[in-house]
This record gives sequence, C-alpha cells and structure tokens, in this order.
Amino acid sequence: MDRLRRSSQTRICSSGPAASGPALGAALGPGASPGPRALLARLAAGLILLLAAPPAGAEAPDYPKLREEMVRRVELVARITGSNIGISELDSRVLDAMRSVPRHLFVPAPLRGLAYNSHPLPLGHDQNLASPYLVALMTHLAELKRRCRSRRQRRRA
Repeated sequence: MDRLRRSSQTRICSSGPAASGPALGAALGPGASPGPRALLARLAAGLILLLAAPPAGAEAPDYPKLREEMVRRVELVARITGSNIGISELDSRVLDAMRSVPRHLFVPAPLRGLAYNSHPLPLGHDQNLASPYLVALMTHLAELKRRCRSRRQRRRA
C-alpha cells in the first residue's frame, strides 16, 4: 500500500508545474526525475546558452549598429501590424530611446549577442526581457509626456 501511494504521488508531482532545486527532489521522491516540460525547458535554456556564446577569438559585436537594425525592424513590424492594432507609427522619442539604451547590458552575459534580436530573452528567475517591438509598443502606449519623471527624480527635486 505504501509503495502504491508513493508511486501515485510521484506521478502527480511529475506531471504538475516544473519545480527545481531541493523542492524538486523532495516532491518527486527518491529516484524520480522531473517531468518532460521541465526537461524541455532545461534543454532549451542550455541550447540558447550554447548557441549564444561567441566563438573563441571572435570580435566584439558592433552594438550601436545592432541597435539601429533593431529599431528598423521595430518600425517595420509597426507598419506591418498597424492595420490590425491601429498604430502604424511609433512615437519618435520611443525609437530614439531604443537607439540609445544599451539593451545588451540588461541580459545575462552569455546572451548579450542575442540582445538586439526580435524575440524575448530569459533573464533568470522565471523572468524575460520582452521583444524589442513589444517594449516599443508598450512604451508608446504609455503616452509618456516630456515632463514625466521617475520617482527618484521627483524625490531629488
């Protein structure tokens, strides 16, 4: 009976949401392995890190050029999707900010070569950096005014 209870608990735990660390071993019991979703997530993360690593002796990427290409892609996607969402042109201040903010400094070092690609990037702790287009669209929709300041800037004033 105890063996049956243990095997059913393992099945239930392994088909649930992915866990990690000591909690995973405790939840699955001795000798059990994580479910297929957790294994796929680990494999995908490993592949991203492997593919993102620059080859030995490779030159440093030209980040300003990559930023400019990213902004051009964002503008193109905005024009293509404009008829669907009603926004075919993004605020020029948003695009200027995207040209100047070093996006690669906000991602883990092994992924910096991918920072200006058109997809979200994992930051760790189940968080992602949104795709450049989504960042631009959300910032555009926030309709920030020139006088908008951060809390830190308001406290200093």
